Amino acid sequence: LAIKMAPPPRCKLARRALLALATLVSHGPSAVEGLACPAARARAPLMPGSVVTGLLRPTRRGALLVRAAAEASEASATKAAGVVVVGGGPAGLAAALEIRRRTGSPVTVLEAAAPLREFDPERAFLYLIDGRGERFTDAFDLTAAVHRQGVALGEDFAVTVCTPDGERAVKSVKIIDPNRRVTPHWIPRHDFVNLVADKAALDPGITIVEGANVTSIEIAEGGTSVRVSAVSPLSANARAEPNTEASAEANTEANTEANPEARAASKVYESNVYEGWLVVGADGARSMVRETLDAWAREGLDLDGEGDSSATKEAKSKGRFSMSSCVPGWAQGRRWWRRGRFQLSEVESPAAGLRYKVLSLPGSFSLESPPKNATEAAKQAGKAAANGGEGGSSEGGGGGASRAVPTMTYSYRSAWAGRDPSKELRLGLLPRRAAGDLRTANLITPPTHALWTDPELGTEEGMAAFLEESFPQLDLQGILGPDSGEIARLAKSKGGKFPKPTTTRGGAAFPIPSRKGTPRAAAGGAAAGGAAVVLVGDALHFFPPDVGQGVNSALEDVLALG
Repeated sequence: LAIKMAPPPRCKLARRALLALATLVSHGPSAVEGLACPAARARAPLMPGSVVTGLLRPTRRGALLVRAAAEASEASATKAAGVVVVGGGPAGLAAALEIRRRTGSPVTVLEAAAPLREFDPERAFLYLIDGRGERFTDAFDLTAAVHRQGVALGEDFAVTVCTPDGERAVKSVKIIDPNRRVTPHWIPRHDFVNLVADKAALDPGITIVEGANVTSIEIAEGGTSVRVSAVSPLSANARAEPNTEASAEANTEANTEANPEARAASKVYESNVYEGWLVVGADGARSMVRETLDAWAREGLDLDGEGDSSATKEAKSKGRFSMSSCVPGWAQGRRWWRRGRFQLSEVESPAAGLRYKVLSLPGSFSLESPPKNATEAAKQAGKAAANGGEGGSSEGGGGGASRAVPTMTYSYRSAWAGRDPSKELRLGLLPRRAAGDLRTANLITPPTHALWTDPELGTEEGMAAFLEESFPQLDLQGILGPDSGEIARLAKSKGGKFPKPTTTRGGAAFPIPSRKGTPRAAAGGAAAGGAAVVLVGDALHFFPPDVGQGVNSALEDVLALG
């Protein structure tokens, strides 16, 4: 039985209804209990040991809608993981390394992306690793690699401003404290993730599961461990080979580029449960771990029972904890702060609400304006030939055709400046080390900009015409080539939005009392006491990028785990 539907609805009630329907189809009526509570999203996990054949489609809030039926399999029901880290970004991978260093416990990292190291143009932004971040890189001998692959930010921040008339001028701004002890370094997110992932791969005690979508987090009976249910693609060697001509033909058809829906539906997923004494939530701003802790805190699962409902008291007495009531703490009349400490609190920021898209350009490209006629084209070709063609001079060097220097910062000003505020924008390129790698050009605008309101800019032709008119000094067609597909990707991209600086109302860790009421006293094993769940990185606090706090705060969180 298949549930055919359009892209997941944005309405919370509709999303929960579809999730309940998918769960009902897969597991029967008994598995749908508890889905009515918003905080208990994805409460009913896929049954351990089941294999789901079909398309898993994550919504904005991370719930999985299953468009297929479940089949029985021989997959193992529960895996002892020691420590489970939800999220394999910089914070999650760093947490795995720190936990291994501090406790020696085995760590399993569950990352939704597959593959983890794949370049994602939608997240191709840069990190500025400062002294706080270097405390972590120093601890794991990664600082030299960051300096080698990154670009140092000196006392003077130099920006080459490129105006629509083809003129270029270098402006310098002092933005760094000259008395600082550590020189910050720009490094692409993709490169930094790879550095930390390479370090984690050297440790046999760290297991990274890619493509793992977490569906539920539950407290085990007795409170000595936490179980994390996740759905991930079944490994190729675990799949049965087609043994009939019909199945082989269907498999071939499903994997053709002409039939992407059939290819997606042919994927096979398995459900596993990872059990550990510690769970680290490093799953980003829309953290499922944080939402789960909020539900637990509202129900008072970490308190001594004062103010609990009768149902909660009964569940605690049996060592089993239900998330079905989700009564807000302030409605229960006692300990309202502890019950609401995982709720989010925001502060205002000038950058909050701005939207952005990311254009990927070569590390080095021609700074010359597009030729207006054959004569100009011949002149530019002669300059390039005089300086070795594509390997020609850097900016302003040798009198030949100028090319962008990868380690320099550029700001392209739009021809719409002073003419039409709804179309005015700038194209900013931050520095990176390698000339042969892609570099990002950011388009950051208010949400009322034509980039978001004009439907023509959602097409490749409309976007290409808009960029050509906006930046006549930038030869995008010559830089990208006719078949790159980058402009089409940019047009279809939904981009991102700068959030307000946000954090929890004091909640960062959730110690779970064991059945006897004794909290965990050591990291040795389940017998040492109750389990715990902690938050790090964007799951705990997130910021707009202009305040420069994100990755460095996440790495500080990781060191605080010790």
